[in-house]
Amino acid sequence: MKNRKRWMAAAGAAILTISICMSGCGGSTGESGDGETQEEKVSVKILQFKTELSDQMNEMAQAYMDEHPEVNLEVESIISDSYDSVLKTRFASDEAPDIFNNEGHANMNLWMEHLEDLSDQAWTADIVESAREGITSDGAVYGLPLYLEGYGFLYNKDYFEEAGISEVPLTLTELEQAVKKLEDAGIPAFSVNGAEWYPNGLFLANIPLAQQEDSNAFISGINDGSRNFADDEKYQEWTGLVRLMRDHAVSDPLSTDFSTVVSDFASGKAAMIMGLNGYEPTIDEINPEMNMGIMPMPINEDAEQNDKLYVSASTYWCINKNSSDASKAASKEFLEWLVTSETGKRYVTEVFGFIPGLNSMDADEEAVGVIGTGLMEYISDEKTIPWEWMKYPDGVTTEFGGTIQKFYAGEVDENGMLEDFSKGWDKLKDE
Repeated sequence: MKNRKRWMAAAGAAILTISICMSGCGGSTGESGDGETQEEKVSVKILQFKTELSDQMNEMAQAYMDEHPEVNLEVESIISDSYDSVLKTRFASDEAPDIFNNEGHANMNLWMEHLEDLSDQAWTADIVESAREGITSDGAVYGLPLYLEGYGFLYNKDYFEEAGISEVPLTLTELEQAVKKLEDAGIPAFSVNGAEWYPNGLFLANIPLAQQEDSNAFISGINDGSRNFADDEKYQEWTGLVRLMRDHAVSDPLSTDFSTVVSDFASGKAAMIMGLNGYEPTIDEINPEMNMGIMPMPINEDAEQNDKLYVSASTYWCINKNSSDASKAASKEFLEWLVTSETGKRYVTEVFGFIPGLNSMDADEEAVGVIGTGLMEYISDEKTIPWEWMKYPDGVTTEFGGTIQKFYAGEVDENGMLEDFSKGWDKLKDE
C-alpha cells in the first residue's frame, strides 16, 4: 500500500486479528444465572494497522470495557500493506468497522461518503494545527489525529564529535563539509535505502514540495501545466541532497533495504540515515546504548528554512457514518475516553508511546525515546513542515520512488529525474 508505514517493524503475518470480546458480546438479550435480564451490549469494531501494538491495543480495549461494561469493543489489527484492500473488502461485504484509519487529504476525499462529521466533539478544538488540514473539509473535522510522526536525518552523535562536527549542518554546504570530516575520520557518512520505493517516494520526494512557499498552489500549477518540476528552484536544489546521499553511501543504495539501513546505523557502519521517530524501537533492539539524535535535511543555503523537521499526523481514526446510531454514539464516547480520561491518555502516551496529535495531551519522554524527544523539541519550537504526499494523485508516490531508484542506478541524471517526475504525475493525475 502506497502511503503506509511498512518501514516500521511489524508482525510478519499478512493479517493479524486481535478480537477482544467479553462473554455475551454481540448476542441477543438473555438471562443471567440468577434470572436477571441482561441488556444487549453495544458493539464497536475497530480496524487499525499498527500491528506492532496489537497486544497493547488488546489491553486498552479491555481497560475500556472494564469501565464501560455496556460496550463490546473489538479490535482487529491488519498489517499496513494489506490494510486498504481489507478495508475496501469489509465495506463492500457489509462488514464495515465502526472506527477505521484514514490518511487524510486525498484519502479523506476518497472515503468522504463513509466519514462521520466529528466537528461537535470537544477534542477537535485541541487538534495540533499541522494535523488539522488533513482531516478537515469545508470547515468540518472528520477524524482524530491520534499521533504525530516526523523524520529527518538520524545521526550518530559520537561519530559527529569524533569527526569534529560541533553543530548540526543547516545548509547543504555545511552538510557536504560534515560528510568530508566524517570520511576523513574514516567514518562512512550515509546508509541509503534504495532497494525499496517507499522511503524515496514518500519521505525524500516530499522535501522540495514541503519547502514550497505554497504547496497547494504548486500542486495546482503542476496539475494545470503552469509549473513543472524540472524548472522549479526547490526541486533543483533538492537534487544536490539526493546526489550527496547517493555518492557517499556506505554501500550501493539499490542493494540496501530498511533492515540493512537500520542495522548499518545501529551497528556503527554509517553516521546518518533518513528516518522517523518510529525507527527507534528497532534501533534499540540492536544497540540500546546508541547516542543518537535527529536533525534537518538541508537542500540549499537558507539555514533558517532548512532548520525544520517533517512532521504530520500520518493517520487519523475516523468513525463510519453508516454504522448504527448506537455504535456511532459508543464510538464517539470511546474516542473521547481515549483522549480525555487518565486511563486513555496513559495508553496513548505511555503504553503506545505516541506523540499526541492534540495540544491537550503531553507526550511521555521516556516512552517516545531519544528521537521522539528531539522531534518534540522541534514541534515545541514550531520548526516543522508537513507531509505533502497525501495530496498526490494516486500512484505518484510509487512513480517518484521508482524514478529516484533510477537516479541511484545512474539511469537518469538530476534533470532527467525531475522530467520523469512530471511524466509520472501527468500520467496519473486524471486517472
